[in-house]
Amino acid sequence: MELPLAPPRSVRLAAVVLWLRAVLQLLALVFGLLAEYLPKTSPEWFSSWWWYLNEPTGWLVFGLVVLLGIEQVPWVTLTGAAFVAVSVLYTAVGVRVWRGGPAACHLATVLMTLSAVPSVFMIYWSVTMVARGDGSVAPFGHSPIGDQLSAPTLVLWPLTLLASAVSVVVLVKMRSARGYRAASDHAVSKALLAWKEGTHAHHHRPER
Repeated sequence: MELPLAPPRSVRLAAVVLWLRAVLQLLALVFGLLAEYLPKTSPEWFSSWWWYLNEPTGWLVFGLVVLLGIEQVPWVTLTGAAFVAVSVLYTAVGVRVWRGGPAACHLATVLMTLSAVPSVFMIYWSVTMVARGDGSVAPFGHSPIGDQLSAPTLVLWPLTLLASAVSVVVLVKMRSARGYRAASDHAVSKALLAWKEGTHAHHHRPER
């Protein structure tokens, strides 16, 4: 079923931002796995987990690891599976938002609101560390390049995630997006009505 009109700019932008979040989710997983093996000045665990804890997914996995014990939980496999699954979810929701799905817009609002919570905390925590000159968390490990990237990454990464979350919530609430969802609902209702009428006519067709 095709909608009778093209998605407005607000809907297209919201969908694109959701797809960007799907990419950033996978990048956080990749960077976290790399940080696990990059050289550090001390064996601090949160150099890699800093990447994961920028996402609600990471907090969920971290909670399971703490509750069940890291020896009993294959946390690397669990983290990878969780981050990939949420990335697929963001992608699918973005597709549905593009097509004007009301449920998808509500789900996008909930997902982005949830993602904004750890972003606010990580911005505060990371800015505090940068202001103190605390280099214990090195997202790219300790090296000449990694040390230069550390401070801007600690601030800009969670800030980018927060900005993307806020933009999706604002975009799906705009009047043009609401009008597009109404058109989508009308198109779905019309298609269902046509299908029911066609089915009813087929069952009551007189036999020859």
